[in-house]
Amino acid sequence: MDAGFISVRRGYHFIPKHIMGKFADVFAHDWPHLPMWLAQKVMHGILKMINGDITRFGLPEPDHKIFESHPIVNSQLLHYLGHGDVTAKGNVERLDCKHVVFKDGSYGPFTVPNTKGGKCEFAAAANGPGSVDGS
Repeated sequence: MDAGFISVRRGYHFIPKHIMGKFADVFAHDWPHLPMWLAQKVMHGILKMINGDITRFGLPEPDHKIFESHPIVNSQLLHYLGHGDVTAKGNVERLDCKHVVFKDGSYGPFTVPNTKGGKCEFAAAANGPGSVDGS
């Protein structure tokens, strides 16, 4: 059985690919330029109307206001999370050649990329940029 997972380290704001029939970036460019505090309130309201409470999908609540960090622009992920085709997981604690272990202690067999001839070779060196422990 195939399963899909998304692992996130923190909460993110999800902006749909299209807002009011326009691509999200075109919508943002075309709408009135508001002071940041007002733009944050308006967009927060729009996202609550469109997405609802994203924690119902198992995703963490964003720890920042919209526009204070890069959002995720994606319309499909919340759909697949809502239908159970994708499961949200927390941060990855460690990888080996056959399993991924998450910070919550759950684990499972996963296809890990960059395996060659039975030897696991990860693109990120231990404790280097992009390593799993976030160092």
